[in-house]
Amino acid sequence: METTVATFFLLKNRNPSIIFRNVLLTVTMLISGIRTANAFDQKTALKSGKSLKTAMLTRVSWSSVKTPLQNQLSDLMNQSKVAVIRDRRLDPRYQISLNATSVSRWEVLKSIAGEVPDSGCCLTEHLACIGPALAVHRIPVMIELREKEINQLQRKMRPEDHRKLVALIDSSWSELAEPKSILENYARATGVRITNPNLIPHDVWARSDLPRMTFAEAATILLNQFDLEFRLSDDGRSVSLKTIDPQETFDHRYSPGKKFQASTTELWKRQFPEITVKWSGSVATVNTTLEQHGQLNAALSELLNSTEADTKKPAAPNSLRTTTFSFRAERATIGDLIAYFRANKVVIEVTDEDQAAIKAVLKEIVQLSDIKEKKTGVEFFPLIFGRHFRKVEVLDDRVVLSLE
Repeated sequence: METTVATFFLLKNRNPSIIFRNVLLTVTMLISGIRTANAFDQKTALKSGKSLKTAMLTRVSWSSVKTPLQNQLSDLMNQSKVAVIRDRRLDPRYQISLNATSVSRWEVLKSIAGEVPDSGCCLTEHLACIGPALAVHRIPVMIELREKEINQLQRKMRPEDHRKLVALIDSSWSELAEPKSILENYARATGVRITNPNLIPHDVWARSDLPRMTFAEAATILLNQFDLEFRLSDDGRSVSLKTIDPQETFDHRYSPGKKFQASTTELWKRQFPEITVKWSGSVATVNTTLEQHGQLNAALSELLNSTEADTKKPAAPNSLRTTTFSFRAERATIGDLIAYFRANKVVIEVTDEDQAAIKAVLKEIVQLSDIKEKKTGVEFFPLIFGRHFRKVEVLDDRVVLSLE
């Protein structure tokens, strides 16, 4: 297990001279934290792809008291070697207190985002991002859309032009850089021209050392912070900027894999009962708005990341998390099922079991067909109880169910 203790922020006391000294220390720590969070040692290899995901699913312990948001992100970046982008709309000075034991870094980032009102986070191929929830959740979907459009232009473009458009480019920027200039640098490196760069409002950003990315990913992450997106011309040689329309409707495909098809279906039915999902093998196609695609993708990512983090945790002997189960029930209620497990020495804890809301859930019929294929506990119990309880936590020695 890796233990990380984030910077403790100094508190004022009643001695005026100490108050002044502590205020100075606080300001110094905040400024240096901002620089550290945006300026990696150039020799440090930032992680991407599978190594990024592995780093974010590694379990750590985390403790911080009234520490600014940017300092928290700096600590996370420096010990994970994963670049974290903070959306310009989040206050870097927002103070956060957080304590967690043996959780994935992804859970740490989620908890940090959860402390900032209306915020969320996501992972891309090369970055972790934190920002306003609706804006940050759409980022992976928009990157995929732009990359798909670029691939479709291949036939219309000269091979060398298309290669430049899909190549990895330097996405870092210097101290006090303007976002318009940053995007223009991306365009020059890619060989395209931006027709309306002045649509980007004036701003000045601190230095940021980032991994090399495609133009589609780097430009999308930058523009999204201004609620803008880019569209390529038919010949792929110029780029125009436009305001993002969250209500734009389109088909989008999701590939959770066969292993997660059933749990994805159950999750989406529970959270988004109004959508229609068309499955072709283990690939799901959904027609809905950009805003809801972002929510669907965020829910799916959470399912996959949480499951992978659970399976990476070392299990105790005879752990419920690694024990395999199958399931068959006809008109069984949730209460019947819990009683059955308890009779067979599987500990099921139900938070507030004596409350009326829980008693009503216990009378519900299990909303699931037979599970003939054996599944480990971390997959099995969420499948059975996930439609009835908001939280299903599978531990080594028990399963915890809660409506909270």
